[in-house]
Amino acid sequence: MTSQEDSIAPRRRYRLLCLHGWRSNAEITELQALNLQFNDKKIWDLDHLHGPVASNHPASPIMKLLSRDETFYAWFDKPPPSMENDGSSNLKQLIRALHFLLDHVYLKNDEGYDAVFGFSQGA
Repeated sequence: MTSQEDSIAPRRRYRLLCLHGWRSNAEITELQALNLQFNDKKIWDLDHLHGPVASNHPASPIMKLLSRDETFYAWFDKPPPSMENDGSSNLKQLIRALHFLLDHVYLKNDEGYDAVFGFSQGA
């Protein structure tokens, strides 16, 4: 490592919590993070968290081609239009997703995070 690289590299890697979009997964989010140049393993420690709602159906067909994992996840799933009412179902799902996320960040993680990257529904 050159002296210039020494001065740029942090003393420890930055921990980045990565939250995927609707019906996506860690592999897809990894590709999205690469576009934002979070691929330097000397600087970034990426932690991908899957949402609590699993599905075999990706948000778009291209995702099935890009991912070896056949399970896709969401933070909350929209109810079918025939089931929509006053929105309480969406609110309950959102609260459940927030509890899931906070449980991971505060109870299951001793190191904490320096930053969060969220894509679409994960933002």
